[in-house]
Amino acid sequence: MRYLMKWLVKRGDACYLIYQYPVEVFGVFMALRLYLLARFVRSASALYSPWISLVGSLNGLDAMRPFFHFKAIFKLHPLNVLLPLTLLNTMITAAIVRVLERPVQAAFDNYWKAIWFTIVTLLFARMRAARKLRLEKPTIELSIEDQVAEMEATVLAEVERLEAQKVDILERIQTKAEQLADLKEILEMKKRAS
Repeated sequence: MRYLMKWLVKRGDACYLIYQYPVEVFGVFMALRLYLLARFVRSASALYSPWISLVGSLNGLDAMRPFFHFKAIFKLHPLNVLLPLTLLNTMITAAIVRVLERPVQAAFDNYWKAIWFTIVTLLFARMRAARKLRLEKPTIELSIEDQVAEMEATVLAEVERLEAQKVDILERIQTKAEQLADLKEILEMKKRAS
């Protein structure tokens, strides 16, 4: 027994198109299980350790969040993350397009045509987004002196921010050291009492 989903679409006055999809099309939702791949990458990462969690907690950062690992991995090895993710995104999108469009358009029966369609669509969307960004934020030509002054102001602001961050970190380390000393004192008192 074969189950079908049917859609009737009216075109014009009297033309009806009937789209029939097999129920197996719902199998595309299995692509959502790829989060297991992301969990494996996170678990296999050297950044997923108690030591990194300790260093993160000293700096006021929750280093066990999933996105912390992916941001850190992307910062350390951008091409090792970007290229496989781009290929995986293209292949999965092409497979989903092929499954969903094959009953309607016979051209997508070929997997390579679905890949080509996906690549062209992704590139066109990226080019359109880049063009929109360029139009919204035009570049301003500055003289060399203005550029140097702007860089100097940026560097000085960054130095001030780092100094403030350094003071904050030193205060947190001091607080943690005091807490550790209190805990040691409590342990020694318990040791003497027993």
